[in-house]
Amino acid sequence: MIGCDASTLSCHAMIRTGARRDIDAIVALWSEMANEHRTMDPRYTFAPEAPAAVARHIRRSMACNDSRVFVADLHGRPIGYILAEVHRRSPIYPIGVYGCISDLCVTISERRRGIGSALVRHTFRWFETRGVTASELHAAELNQTAQAFWRAMGYEPYIRLMRRSMYAGEEMEQ
Repeated sequence: MIGCDASTLSCHAMIRTGARRDIDAIVALWSEMANEHRTMDPRYTFAPEAPAAVARHIRRSMACNDSRVFVADLHGRPIGYILAEVHRRSPIYPIGVYGCISDLCVTISERRRGIGSALVRHTFRWFETRGVTASELHAAELNQTAQAFWRAMGYEPYIRLMRRSMYAGEEMEQ
């Protein structure tokens, strides 16, 4: 429970390191997140083989010393997950070891119960053990709920990723 034990939540979910047996549930959570983002922005349309690629990526991340997958487990069922990595910057970038949160998802029916915050705090503790000096992430521009969540977790804008679609037959100015 929140306040009683850092690894459990008010809904009796526990934060634990993800295991291979969780991969199918994590892919289902990722698919739920991808579908939600697609309703906000059609550019979040993924290829049919994306879930299989996500499964491979999660499997590789679970085997890597510089990555962690943590799950929020409710009675043996993952209801949320976070995927985090540690990177060392090239000397041409700002100094430091940085943590990257590439995914955070809590199933829609379990949101607003502190699960996402607990996953992030658990990840921060892991980052500290790895000497991380800052953490970064990408948050969908049109996902105002995510933007507010990350601000509440202490994140602030740093670099804006901008995108331009390239269309066949479109002429570029010379």
